[in-house]
Amino acid sequence: MFRFLRPHHRAFPTNTDPRGRFRDLGCDVFRIKPADIGVSDVTPALAAVLLLTVMYPIILKTALSLGFNPDVPTTLSKVTQTI
Repeated sequence: MFRFLRPHHRAFPTNTDPRGRFRDLGCDVFRIKPADIGVSDVTPALAAVLLLTVMYPIILKTALSLGFNPDVPTTLSKVTQTI
């Protein structure tokens, strides 16, 4: 499963969309737009923040169910704790 977040905005060219490559690998790909959460007319940066805020609980639950612990990353040294 792969979740692809990309705000729908003219600043993002459509020819760089990697969704096709992930589909070719057999991944489920879903596109989430700010309008899907009732938001319109926002900057790309704010759209990304809003979408990540909405998706983070799902991403965290998925990571934990796969056995990953965000507080003990294998390749990093963390100074914060996820609550």
